[in-house]
Amino acid sequence: MQTVTLEAKDRANMGTSNSRRMRRDGLIPAVLYGKKLANVHLALDAEAFDAAVRHHSRILDLKMPAGTTEKAIIKEVQWDTFGEEVLHVDLGRIALDDKIQIRVPLRFTGDPKGVAAGGHLEVQMHEPMVECLAGAIPDEIKIDVSHLELDQIMRVKDVTGLPAGVKLHEHENAVVCHCKPPHIEEEPLAGAPAEGAAATGTEPEVITKGKKEEEGEAAEGAAEKKEGGKK
Repeated sequence: MQTVTLEAKDRANMGTSNSRRMRRDGLIPAVLYGKKLANVHLALDAEAFDAAVRHHSRILDLKMPAGTTEKAIIKEVQWDTFGEEVLHVDLGRIALDDKIQIRVPLRFTGDPKGVAAGGHLEVQMHEPMVECLAGAIPDEIKIDVSHLELDQIMRVKDVTGLPAGVKLHEHENAVVCHCKPPHIEEEPLAGAPAEGAAATGTEPEVITKGKKEEEGEAAEGAAEKKEGGKK
């Protein structure tokens, strides 16, 4: 992974109002910590930092105000509500031989056999957590999926060909991708009534039939009463 050099400035004044003033001046408030050393409050050039983020850089060479250089990893970036402006950056001190955990994007290569048979590849893991040395972070991890058959699942434990010293730090049974079969819509059975037929055909017949029977019984009862009255 490419390392970007950024110039860091001292940040003496703290507080929300000072942070707003810095951002208006094109600077981003940041803090550098770790390695059991004191936290250092810094200001980074907003345009330079945005360029580093756009190029997916996670490791920075910070040119410190004292003239030294500190190697740091971007730990956390706080954005505004709309995800457009960086509000604050947390940086962690590292050494190239430190073993770290970091997210790295996956790139799938090859044409799955299942896709040629009419299926489609559904990716469920785009940027897994990996464990590696800070000086050997890959820009991406290529995964060959050309062998996947229809309805075959690739899990973390099935992934091979990782760069030397890189390990996927995810559950071994977590799904990476799935070559799903084509979706087939079920056709209605021959002779089956169309949707809504029961409501428009059968029910009125039952209701009408019941009503006629009730009317017939009522008429028959009235006749019996009449006959009884004559007797």
